[in-house]
Amino acid sequence: MSYNPDPLLAGDAILVEAPLVNRRLVMGHLLIGIFFLIYALLMGFLYSLQLTGNYPFPNSEFLSAGKIGLVHSNVLVFGFVFNMLFAGMYWAIPALMKRRIANAGLGMVLLVVWTLAVLLTILGIHGGEAQTLPWGETPNALASLIAGEGHFFIADELIAAGIILALAQFLAPLTARGFKEAMPVGGWFFGAGLVWFLLAHLIGSYGYELAPGAAGAVFAGVYISGVLGLTLAAFGWGLMYYFVPAVLKQPVWSYAVSMLGFWGLAFFFPMSGVSNFLNSAVPAFAQNSAVVFYVGSQLVILSLAINFFLSLRGKAHVFENIATRYFYTGIGFYAVSAIIGMLEVQFDVQRIAQYTEWQQSHWFLVLYGVFGMWSFGIIYDLWSRLMNKAGWYSHEINEWVYWLNVLGVAGYFVAGVIGGAAQGGLWRGGATWVDVQNTIDGFWQFQGFMIVVLIWSASLMIFNMIMTNMPDALATEIADVTE
Repeated sequence: MSYNPDPLLAGDAILVEAPLVNRRLVMGHLLIGIFFLIYALLMGFLYSLQLTGNYPFPNSEFLSAGKIGLVHSNVLVFGFVFNMLFAGMYWAIPALMKRRIANAGLGMVLLVVWTLAVLLTILGIHGGEAQTLPWGETPNALASLIAGEGHFFIADELIAAGIILALAQFLAPLTARGFKEAMPVGGWFFGAGLVWFLLAHLIGSYGYELAPGAAGAVFAGVYISGVLGLTLAAFGWGLMYYFVPAVLKQPVWSYAVSMLGFWGLAFFFPMSGVSNFLNSAVPAFAQNSAVVFYVGSQLVILSLAINFFLSLRGKAHVFENIATRYFYTGIGFYAVSAIIGMLEVQFDVQRIAQYTEWQQSHWFLVLYGVFGMWSFGIIYDLWSRLMNKAGWYSHEINEWVYWLNVLGVAGYFVAGVIGGAAQGGLWRGGATWVDVQNTIDGFWQFQGFMIVVLIWSASLMIFNMIMTNMPDALATEIADVTE
């Protein structure tokens, strides 16, 4: 196979030969991730109709609004975000380490296992077998069997198997050098993230199911902080330490801040889980310490974000690259999320924000505004090269997609915070459910419209991807017909 250097890694950086990166696996995870993105957004819009009193299936148990909401969040996390992160890792890890993944066949098994886990999650939730674990409602057959209520939706077990397969796949290139050479910063994040993922999933999912009362809440906190906090942060920052320096053609501003960020996340995040259960029956000392650790974790995220922004000095032209814009937009949203998060875990603020649209919108900002934006950056950076094209079909469509995404995320988040503050304040004041509903109905309608904007954006992106993949002559002919 001919030598095919990666344009982003020109100059003194590592050059990627085509055989080094398994493009079929990158493509597989990208396409499946995009499919689940559309599915998750459609489920999110359907759930928004329930909030505004327009739900089309009010008497259906299988399609009950509560189940639709759980499907939306779980497919967004496991179907979209993790598939996109795996796609990025299949490209970035071999490039960073100059080593191939362990086995292409193992990669296909991982792809199938992960897809099956997401599909069983969808069916299991609709079938009434969801776990009560926040953000981890993936059905758990083993824990259910131990509890005497067995079912065959083995989604949690398949996720665990998928994590083990990912460990075998990616640790091979990450550990191939041994201790003879220094590990790139991104490699630290990737390696630790894989280990954290497995531990957090097993401890959270099974510990939560088997531990009673407040102890179960502690395990749920481990799951939330470990999978949605630590693992996603590790994979995401690892990818940024590959893609951003490749675009800038220089290292990130400070290696010391980068390593402090890595160890800071490792130290603070695992102990912050109970911050999701403030003002609850969990012992006060655990709640207080969790707040301290959570604030520490968010300060670490801020330091990493500042480190990347300081790397931009004299490099403003890089924002002409649409992928770079997505990367830095995600970093900016991560900084906003960290500031909001530190405010949100203060006990007085939590009494207003907890279980309101504020809290839900904060999570959406993290999942879609940060990891969604980074995922789109990966798509825009890799797709034309995966298709062996010089560039995208339409730069204008790319611009529309970017700004629609920014509008959708920012609009959804701002409406949720304002509406959630009003919602929590009314509850604290003793207002009735009907009064609260009438007050924030307009915010819910606006959020539903923002989801439509995001669906529109994703549809335009898919159209541009299809046109980019077409032969140039055919794409030009279609463009002439549609004008």
